[in-house]
Formats: sequence, C-alpha cells, structure tokens
Amino acid sequence: MRGLCLPFGSCLLASFLAIGCSQSPEDSADDGEGGEGEPGGAGGDAEGGAGGGEAEGGSGGAEMGGAGVAGMGGAGEGMGGMMAAPDPNCPGKGMKVKVMAGQSVAAALMASKGGEIIELGDGDHGSLSFGSGNFPCETMLRAENPHKAQLASLTVSDTKNLHLASLKTTGTVTIERTAGLKLANFQMTADKVCLRIKSGENVVIEGNTCKNTDKSSYAVHVLGDVKKAVVTRNLIEGGPYERAAAVAEGAPPPGGGFLLQGATGKQRLDGVVISNNVVRSFWNGILLSQTNNVDVVNNTFIEMTTTIWDQSKERTENVIVIKNERLRIWNNVMHAGHTAYTIWLWLVGHREEHNATNKLPAPLLHSHNAVAKVEARQGNHGGTGANAITGTLNLDESWKPRAGSPLVGAGLKNADTPTVDFAGKPRGDKPSVGALEP
Repeated sequence: MRGLCLPFGSCLLASFLAIGCSQSPEDSADDGEGGEGEPGGAGGDAEGGAGGGEAEGGSGGAEMGGAGVAGMGGAGEGMGGMMAAPDPNCPGKGMKVKVMAGQSVAAALMASKGGEIIELGDGDHGSLSFGSGNFPCETMLRAENPHKAQLASLTVSDTKNLHLASLKTTGTVTIERTAGLKLANFQMTADKVCLRIKSGENVVIEGNTCKNTDKSSYAVHVLGDVKKAVVTRNLIEGGPYERAAAVAEGAPPPGGGFLLQGATGKQRLDGVVISNNVVRSFWNGILLSQTNNVDVVNNTFIEMTTTIWDQSKERTENVIVIKNERLRIWNNVMHAGHTAYTIWLWLVGHREEHNATNKLPAPLLHSHNAVAKVEARQGNHGGTGANAITGTLNLDESWKPRAGSPLVGAGLKNADTPTVDFAGKPRGDKPSVGALEP
C-alpha cells in the first residue's frame, strides 16, 4: 500500500487512510505557482490557474472543460525532476493525493497539512461531510477527470482556504462558516436546493452549473452572516415551463433562482456580488431580504414563468426585494420570456425613511436594465430606473444578443461593472446588458 507523500518524496505508510500517493519526480515539478488563469463561463474551457497541474520537465498546464472555471496548470519551478525545498507556510504545496471511489475522502482532507491537491478518481464517492479544516494555504479537492467523480451530497463547515473544483453532485452542497472558500466548475443537480451558503466570508462561487428540478424552492441560497461573497458566471436552470399555482396576495412566490436572505438583527448579508449569471426557467429570478451592500449586475434572468397573485391577474416576478439597504441593480436582463405580462418589482416592509435617508436607492433599479414595465407596490416608488431598455431582446439560442439587439453596448460602465462576461469575453468600454456579450 502506498502512503501519503511527504515533501521529500518519501511515503508514510498510513493504512488507516487507504489513499494513493501520486507524487513522482515528474510531479515534483508542480511545486511552482502559475499566474492567475482566465476562468471560462459555464460550458466553456479554461486555461492556466494557480497550483500544480500535471507537469513534465518542470512546467505544466491543464485544461478543464464543462462549466469551465479554474484550470489547474501553471508553470512549475522545478527543473529536470529536482524538487524545490518545502514551503514552511504551505507544507503540502504541490503534492498530489489520489482517492479512489470507495476510499475515504474525509480522511485525505483530515491528513492534509495545507497546499495538497486531492484528486478523486472516477465514480461514486458517496456523501462527504467535512469540518474544522484550518488549512494554512489553499488546498484543493477536485475530480481527476472533470465531472467524472460524483458526490451524493457535500457539506463543508468551519474550514479555511479550501478550493473545490470540477466535481459532480446530485444533492445539496452546503457551505457554512467558511473563509477563503472557492467552489468552481461543479455540475450540480438537485431536486430542490443545489447550493446553500450559510455564513462565512471571502467566498467565491464561479463557473458552475445548477439544475434544480423543483420550482417550489430556490436553487441557490446565500443565507445568514455572509460577508464578501462573489457569485459569478454560473448557469442556474429550473424545471420545464409550467404555470405556477395560486399564491396569496402579499406572499412571495415559492421558488426561484437565487435566494439572498440575511438573519434578523445585525446578521445581514454584506458585500455580496451577483454578476454574470444566467438564470432561466423559474417562477422568479432572485429574492433579496435583509441585505447590505449587494450588487446585482450583468445577469440574464430569462424565461420566468407566471405566478398568480390573485384570481384576476397574472404577473411574472423577476426581482423581489425585502428590507435591504444599499442595494444596486444594473445592466441586467429581466424578461419573462413565456408571457407578455408586466414584471413586478415586489417590495415588502420598506419603511418610508429608508428612501428619505437614501439607504435604499431611488429608483431601486439603478440603471440600464432591460425590463418590461415595472409597477410600484406597497409604497415603493422605484420604477424602472435610468436608461431602461424595453422591447424585443433579440437573443440567440445561447442567450447572446444578436446584431441589432438593443442590449449591445447599452450597459453602464463604472468601477464595479464586470470586465468580462459569462464566457470570459472582455466587455470593453461599452458593455452590453445581460450576462453575455455578442
């Protein structure tokens, strides 16, 4: 049995782990760190990235397809099979540990000293629950072959500096009380919730696909005391189009793409960015409640179904806002797709002094959103915002605007507007509205 690789290439026999040791003189060239890679949007490819990809003769690169973020290549500093001295601040940097289906993924994570690349072999790895991983530097858990390693569910809690990449999940992924966590290039499928983030800081969710087959729930939850999170370049899809059941007046629709909800009191979401995502075929696109400093920018919310608010009217909900402060919404496509009904911006519980003290922007839809007519409800006087875009979107089958679309070059550029789109294409000085450039 092979053991866990140590920095100098020896192997520690550790029968309780039952995991493979894959470091070789060639692998040792991976100890170098490459530059930042260009992540691809869902369905694309990506090259580059930090960390030790497969390398030969001292430098290497890797490509990862599918949702296409986080290539793990990069130039190594090793030369001719010689191994660099270990980094005392990152003891396991560049070492690879391979875990086959049926072996313990949790044991490999528990044995990590920080910096290792733990690769899961093809097949079903069951459910994984892991906590208290205080890694001193970025440690990676990824599929050896993108989306060929599968988890029934995944829970990570009380953990720092963990990068999760290229896995396939068939149940809910739960991330709670983490810091410096990145989740990229996942293929997630769930009956109800694909991803749930509960408290934490400096969390990045990038380039994943999520298929939620039950419209009665929200596919992606960001909940509780979450600080500084970025959710970007993800494809979030609901079930097939269907008419929604009747919902009581004054109640939000039962499900949708994103649910951003802080706890009561001081535990609000703070500093969350939702950008460059495509969200399609839900009852509504995004619900925001009890948040501070949230930006919703350059997303495409498309093909939302209808919700019956009373027996005489049908409406499509695209953005629902409840008790938020300093919320900015710009450069988004917010269209129903299946119906010609008005999109309502639905607000609950806003006090008039919020508008009076400018805690809540007026209008709420900041600028340059592609919307149908927006009706004010329950005391909100927001409206469509500046430079609203209405009319036919003229999108192709991949949700890109065609030539002549009113979305092309019509977006607002400011310091917080994304510099690339869903697929990684530069936006330039005249960004388009929505997740994709033409």
